[in-house]
Amino acid sequence: MQKSLAQPLDYLVIGHVTQDLVEGGVMLGGTASYASLTAHALGQRTGVVTSCPKWLQMPELKTIAIFRKYCQYATTFENIQQSDGRRQIIHHSAAMLDVEDVPENWLSSTIVHLGPVAAEIAPSIIQGFSQIGRASCRERV
Repeated sequence: MQKSLAQPLDYLVIGHVTQDLVEGGVMLGGTASYASLTAHALGQRTGVVTSCPKWLQMPELKTIAIFRKYCQYATTFENIQQSDGRRQIIHHSAAMLDVEDVPENWLSSTIVHLGPVAAEIAPSIIQGFSQIGRASCRERV
């Protein structure tokens, strides 16, 4: 069950919740999953904006408010462990995310974490948050 999208948030993560194909099955993955669970465990009112099919089950995130942009496929990675490290194959990618996909009352979240895993966040999303005075950028190197 999804929590209310009307609640104010301390910590918003934008990015794909993924399906990771691993030896023995499928597991939930992606920055949006792990970061939101961590923020929630630290007592933050947490939400996720993601793109995935309606059928995708996310029981691990039952305590997190989730807004889904529905699409045909979940972003799906296959992780293959090799002697020289992990090989990762992307089988499907969900839809792009932009500021229009963020519920209006979440635009004022205290922290907005952009957590792309497959280039799924439109660069223009920064302008959407900067228009309401909420953007500060730190480029990862």
